[in-house]
Amino acid sequence: NATPPTNLHWFLAASFTNGIVIEFGRKIRLPKNEEPGVPTYSKLWTPKKATLLWISALLATTALASFASYQTQTLHLALPILISSSAIFIVLSKPGKRLELLSGLWTLILYLTLGLSPLFIK
Repeated sequence: NATPPTNLHWFLAASFTNGIVIEFGRKIRLPKNEEPGVPTYSKLWTPKKATLLWISALLATTALASFASYQTQTLHLALPILISSSAIFIVLSKPGKRLELLSGLWTLILYLTLGLSPLFIK
């Protein structure tokens, strides 16, 4: 009878907010790239507000992933990667295809960091 780790909820919460990063990143466009009849967050909230919400989701994911890495005693390895990556992505964030690309790259960095950091613990 296997039971999940007691602190799995931090990883699951980080995964959930990362899903929001991906979802927002896919649907934040420049006004010139909006398509009629296609619902987007940039159309709903304006590109600037939607991008700020994307940044908020990115920061929430960073915080939750930090808690998850703390649970595996890898915070000292993960935190510099998570903070520097999120800071760079915030500086680069602009509505459009770039945001979609950053969302995918962030996901890769997030899961590689959380997944590989425990391998470097002695």
